[in-house]
Amino acid sequence: PARTDVYIQGPLVTGVRHVLGSARLLARVVREAVTFGVAYNILAVGAACAGLMSPLLAAILMPLSSLGVVGWVVYRLRASAAPAASAASAASAASAARQSAVCPVPAQARQTPAVGVS
Repeated sequence: PARTDVYIQGPLVTGVRHVLGSARLLARVVREAVTFGVAYNILAVGAACAGLMSPLLAAILMPLSSLGVVGWVVYRLRASAAPAASAASAASAASAARQSAVCPVPAQARQTPAVGVS
């Protein structure tokens, strides 16, 4: 059987555009998170080695920084998903309007498959 990472259903290439946009966003957010993590660790390890930070404080701050980075990534991805969701709902409404202009049959009738008995 064939395997795939992404399965897009639909007649248009907007799904491909959405997947590529999501991948770019995720790559940007991951780069920002890694940059913050590296910078924090350089500063924290430097401060700990210089004796400016107690071991207890270092032990408390390290997991807090990890939780902060994870929370920030979730926030960034959710914040960017909200405009995309509203754009997607607008696009689906426009698609439905186009479909009803092309096909005057009600949407429920179009979605129900016709089964004939012979």
